[in-house]
Amino acid sequence: MIVLEHPRHVSTDEAEGWLREQLETIGGDGIERVGLKRLGSPSLRFTEPRAWMIELECRDAAAACEAVKAGPGLELIADMRLLGMRPWVATVEDAPRWP
Repeated sequence: MIVLEHPRHVSTDEAEGWLREQLETIGGDGIERVGLKRLGSPSLRFTEPRAWMIELECRDAAAACEAVKAGPGLELIADMRLLGMRPWVATVEDAPRWP
Protein backbone atom coordinates (compact mmCIF):
# COMPACT_ATOMS: atom_id res chain seq x y z
CA MET A 1 0.00 0.00 0.00
CA ILE A 2 1.02 3.59 -0.55
CA VAL A 3 -0.38 6.27 1.76
CA LEU A 4 -0.13 9.89 0.66
CA GLU A 5 -1.24 13.30 1.82
CA HIS A 6 -3.37 15.85 0.03
CA PRO A 7 -1.20 18.45 -1.75
CA ARG A 8 -1.98 21.93 -0.46
CA HIS A 9 -1.90 23.66 -3.84
CA VAL A 10 -4.64 21.70 -5.70
CA SER A 11 -8.22 20.72 -5.00
CA THR A 12 -9.23 17.25 -3.85
CA ASP A 13 -10.89 16.57 -7.21
CA GLU A 14 -7.81 17.66 -9.16
CA ALA A 15 -5.48 15.57 -7.02
CA GLU A 16 -7.72 12.51 -7.14
CA GLY A 17 -8.20 12.82 -10.90
CA TRP A 18 -4.45 12.98 -11.40
CA LEU A 19 -3.92 9.98 -9.13
CA ARG A 20 -6.51 7.87 -10.97
CA GLU A 21 -4.90 8.75 -14.29
CA GLN A 22 -1.44 7.84 -13.01
CA LEU A 23 -2.62 4.57 -11.49
CA GLU A 24 -3.70 3.36 -14.94
CA THR A 25 0.01 3.08 -15.80
CA ILE A 26 0.73 0.76 -12.86
CA GLY A 27 0.48 -2.88 -13.74
CA GLY A 28 2.45 -5.81 -14.88
CA ASP A 29 3.51 -9.22 -13.80
CA GLY A 30 2.42 -9.97 -10.26
CA ILE A 31 0.06 -7.01 -9.81
CA GLU A 32 -3.48 -8.31 -9.58
CA ARG A 33 -5.40 -5.13 -8.72
CA VAL A 34 -4.78 -1.43 -8.13
CA GLY A 35 -7.24 0.59 -6.06
CA LEU A 36 -7.53 4.08 -4.60
CA LYS A 37 -9.35 4.91 -1.36
CA ARG A 38 -9.89 8.21 0.40
CA LEU A 39 -8.84 8.37 4.01
CA GLY A 40 -11.01 10.52 6.21
CA SER A 41 -10.88 11.75 9.74
CA PRO A 42 -13.17 10.40 12.44
CA SER A 43 -13.36 13.97 13.76
CA LEU A 44 -16.46 15.88 12.72
CA ARG A 45 -14.33 19.04 12.55
CA PHE A 46 -12.27 17.74 9.62
CA THR A 47 -14.58 16.26 6.99
CA GLU A 48 -12.51 16.99 3.86
CA PRO A 49 -10.40 13.98 2.82
CA ARG A 50 -6.78 14.76 3.59
CA ALA A 51 -5.10 11.59 2.40
CA TRP A 52 -5.42 8.57 0.14
CA MET A 53 -4.39 4.95 0.25
CA ILE A 54 -3.32 3.19 -2.93
CA GLU A 55 -3.80 -0.55 -2.67
CA LEU A 56 -1.65 -2.74 -4.85
CA GLU A 57 -2.82 -6.32 -4.56
CA CYS A 58 0.14 -8.39 -5.63
CA ARG A 59 0.82 -12.07 -6.11
CA ASP A 60 3.43 -12.06 -3.35
CA ALA A 61 5.86 -9.83 -1.44
CA ALA A 62 8.45 -10.01 -4.22
CA ALA A 63 5.93 -8.71 -6.77
CA ALA A 64 4.98 -5.89 -4.39
CA CYS A 65 8.61 -4.84 -4.07
CA GLU A 66 9.08 -4.95 -7.86
CA ALA A 67 5.99 -2.77 -8.35
CA VAL A 68 7.60 0.21 -6.61
CA LYS A 69 11.29 -0.51 -7.15
CA ALA A 70 11.43 0.68 -10.78
CA GLY A 71 9.36 1.80 -13.73
CA PRO A 72 5.94 3.48 -13.41
CA GLY A 73 5.60 2.68 -9.69
CA LEU A 74 8.86 4.35 -8.76
CA GLU A 75 8.15 7.28 -11.10
CA LEU A 76 4.74 7.81 -9.49
CA ILE A 77 6.24 7.86 -5.99
CA ALA A 78 8.86 10.37 -7.16
CA ASP A 79 6.15 12.59 -8.69
CA MET A 80 4.09 12.42 -5.51
CA ARG A 81 7.13 13.57 -3.53
CA LEU A 82 7.68 16.48 -5.91
CA LEU A 83 4.03 17.49 -5.48
CA GLY A 84 4.35 17.50 -1.69
CA MET A 85 2.12 14.45 -1.15
CA ARG A 86 4.65 12.80 1.20
CA PRO A 87 4.01 9.18 0.14
CA TRP A 88 5.08 6.24 2.24
CA VAL A 89 5.05 2.63 1.16
CA ALA A 90 4.37 -0.48 3.23
CA THR A 91 3.56 -4.11 2.71
CA VAL A 92 0.64 -5.58 4.60
CA GLU A 93 1.07 -9.05 5.96
CA ASP A 94 -1.43 -11.31 7.62
CA ALA A 95 -0.78 -11.40 11.34
CA PRO A 96 -0.76 -14.73 13.12
CA ARG A 97 -3.99 -15.56 14.84
CA TRP A 98 -4.13 -14.79 18.51
CA PRO A 99 -5.24 -17.48 20.90
